[in-house]
Amino acid sequence: MAVRFAENMTLGHTDMDEDDIRRMRVHYDDDQIVEIACVVGLFSYLNRFAETMGVWPTRPGEGGPEDDGA
Repeated sequence: MAVRFAENMTLGHTDMDEDDIRRMRVHYDDDQIVEIACVVGLFSYLNRFAETMGVWPTRPGEGGPEDDGA
């Protein structure tokens, strides 16, 4: 249920309504629903920001904290 909610929130947030929340309440309390929505929203934001700015994760050996810059 949470995965379907996350998918709907990510791909069709303008189509979501009280029925979506009602379905979530069968499995989660209101605090949990808010937390799920916050996590989905945060990761949607971070993904859009990273894609817009061209930020991609490094692969092993391509740099990072263990890279001394030499």
